[in-house]
Amino acid sequence: MTESTSDGTLSIVLKNDSYELERLSAALDDFADRHEMSDRARFHLQLCLEEMVLNVINYGFDDEGEHEIHVEFRFHIDSRVVTVDILDDGREFDPLTQVPKPDTEAKLEDRTVGGLGVHFVRTFMDEANYRHEGGKNRLTLTKNVGS
Repeated sequence: MTESTSDGTLSIVLKNDSYELERLSAALDDFADRHEMSDRARFHLQLCLEEMVLNVINYGFDDEGEHEIHVEFRFHIDSRVVTVDILDDGREFDPLTQVPKPDTEAKLEDRTVGGLGVHFVRTFMDEANYRHEGGKNRLTLTKNVGS
């Protein structure tokens, strides 16, 4: 389900299935087009969202059942800032503090797997926050998309 409003918000509910990344990408493209975002800002948001949602899909749930992942986009017209919330009912996990920083200086064959998505968030987003409330994980990403 995708719901868009005239006030600069867009909500999409995804299943915990990697095929849903196509729907997420299409929703982001539509949102970015409506708000005339630059290709650079669109790419940064796309990369970070795909990484974070894929991590929830692959590692967030203790069972094989179907779960919902809610993604809510908000465009703040005055400041040209985009805020995206990713909400899931998976096990409590703060990727911003519980994922070690990758050694980006190490040779490729010497690097450990994981952590690159969080590295992208730290690099490309202006702000990222996590909280666990009401049995849900909420990761909030903020990006200034300029004029």
